[in-house]
This record gives sequence, structure tokens and C-alpha cells, in this order.
Amino acid sequence: RFPTLELLVGDVQTPGIDFAPVELVFAGLIFEYLDSSVALGRIGTLLARDGILGVVSQLPSTALPSITSSPFQSLQSLAPSMRLVLPEQLEAAAEAARFARVSSRCIELPSGKRFQAQVFRAPAR
Repeated sequence: RFPTLELLVGDVQTPGIDFAPVELVFAGLIFEYLDSSVALGRIGTLLARDGILGVVSQLPSTALPSITSSPFQSLQSLAPSMRLVLPEQLEAAAEAARFARVSSRCIELPSGKRFQAQVFRAPAR
């Protein structure tokens, strides 16, 4: 629960998004589509001291397609851009950007699709 919540949308790979440092950045299923190092560096500047970065990433599967069939056909257009990022790859990139690992856990859906939830603390300033 949050006493206040303001949602902001922007491209975390560019300096075009700018706002006062925040306590939480939630990055759900975005690192599959961008340069982790660039995005983490930018996100580090958007977080307040001791701010938290929460990440959810899709894990690879030999049995299930990366993009699940859905009534939203436009999702299939994302397939060529998608690159699954292993948890240890994201953790290494976060460490290089001076984030501190707080936690990491695997979440498996009833469908068998798996995701990694990782939490990092903002770089010390």
C-alpha cells in the first residue's frame, strides 16, 4: 500500500524522462526489450537515496513460447525485439551500475511460465 501513487511513463533509456527522485521504480517485463546497462544507469539517477528498484523478468522455457498466445494479436509484433535476460545477467548489470541486491525469487504460474522477481537498492550517492 502506498499513501500516494503517481504513475509516470517514459523511455528509461533516454534523458528525456526526468522527475524528482522517487522511492520506487517498478520495471515489470521491460528489460527483455532494452539495453539493461543503459536503463539501469538511467534508473539509478531517478531513484532517491535508499530507493528500491523492483524487477520482474520472464525466464526462458523449453516447453512454452516466449510470447504466449493471446487475443491481443499486436503482442506478436514484439517477438523479434524480445531477448530474455537471465537473473544472473541482470544482477551483474545492476552490480556494475552500483545497485545492491536485496532479494531474488522465482515465481511459477499454473501455466508453467516462470518469472524472476528481483529487488535492488539504489546506488549510493
